[in-house]
Amino acid sequence: MGQHSALVCCLDGPFLAKRIVVLTGGIGSGKSLAADLFTQHGVTIVDADQISRALTAPGGAALPDIINTFGTAYIAGDGGLDRAKMRDLVFQAPDKRQQLEAILHPRIRN
Repeated sequence: MGQHSALVCCLDGPFLAKRIVVLTGGIGSGKSLAADLFTQHGVTIVDADQISRALTAPGGAALPDIINTFGTAYIAGDGGLDRAKMRDLVFQAPDKRQQLEAILHPRIRN
């Protein structure tokens, strides 16, 4: 939800033991370019941001817990997470960020 995001790449091949590489960085730092280059070489990419967006989109699996924890005030008109409103909350209150992470991170890992 911040300006930093992560992509997880799983390197696997006949000469490689399975490896996990995490790409992190701010906006415009080249994460997408690096991920595209890995993809061209057959590397599996898992984009944590995309998973998070799916979990908080209308009908997303994390929404019931988000509503139970934060209330419907953080749900947008389309039924998904009001990302701007939630961003304002979690950047002002670290305990709220931890609550949101406790809801999202286990689902993102799985």
